[in-house]
Amino acid sequence: MGKKIEMTAEQREALLGALPFDSSASIEFTPDFYDDAPDEFSPVFTLRALSKGDYKELLKALSKAAKAVEDGVGVDDSVTINLARKCIVGWRNLIDLGKSEEIDFESENDGGAKAELVNRLPNPVVSAILQRVIKISGLMPVDKLSLKS
Repeated sequence: MGKKIEMTAEQREALLGALPFDSSASIEFTPDFYDDAPDEFSPVFTLRALSKGDYKELLKALSKAAKAVEDGVGVDDSVTINLARKCIVGWRNLIDLGKSEEIDFESENDGGAKAELVNRLPNPVVSAILQRVIKISGLMPVDKLSLKS
């Protein structure tokens, strides 16, 4: 095990995608569209990076999706939704507006969130989670790093 490195949240954010992020580690994430909501109404998701197996599964799903679009048929997003689900390892402040109750986190055997709970999330939330997971997994282009001290 290497030496523990201390860094600010801003430094860590700037380095996401440019350095490795172990899939056994996690990071908290709130989608941007909650920025103007009070903290108590803003869900915070705890996410892990994609494993090597997840990455291969994602590449296969993206290839199938590109072929489906090319062929003019519907895209099956169940694989990408499942990958997002597997990478959600916790949450807090997630509220069911219909019942005015907080939704407790429950996990499947693989450690990811329970499928029936993730299926209740609005599509833009799942999409934002998947985009964040892809970023922390180092699968997005990295812009110039801004780490001025």
